[in-house]
Amino acid sequence: MVGNRVRPGFWFAVWMGFAGACKLSGVFGAPGMHQVTLTYSSDTVLTVGTTVAPVVTVEADGVPVSDPRLRFASSDPSTVQVTAAGDSLVAVNVGKDTLTVSLVDAIFTDSLPTIKQFLTVQGGPP
Repeated sequence: MVGNRVRPGFWFAVWMGFAGACKLSGVFGAPGMHQVTLTYSSDTVLTVGTTVAPVVTVEADGVPVSDPRLRFASSDPSTVQVTAAGDSLVAVNVGKDTLTVSLVDAIFTDSLPTIKQFLTVQGGPP
């Protein structure tokens, strides 16, 4: 008779439930190296005063990733700013900028898959 002892399988089930609830399921994906590709598809020439939502596609081992979590960072916020929500770019002043786009996912612990995209901001209407 086991009595009040908890079986080892119970703790595994609890851990797996915890991992899923914390969105750590990516950690339990297939082990090994995976080819992750980020592609910037939006216009690289912006106009002062405009706000654009950049289009970036992500593929893992050639398979499109739906609704990827991306982080955008501008090298020169006086030229291009990232909105507070983090999903759009605002062209602030004429100049050049480097936009860094990173894929944010729990499976990447050391470094995030990242691309850099050069942007040019031109003057707006007179």
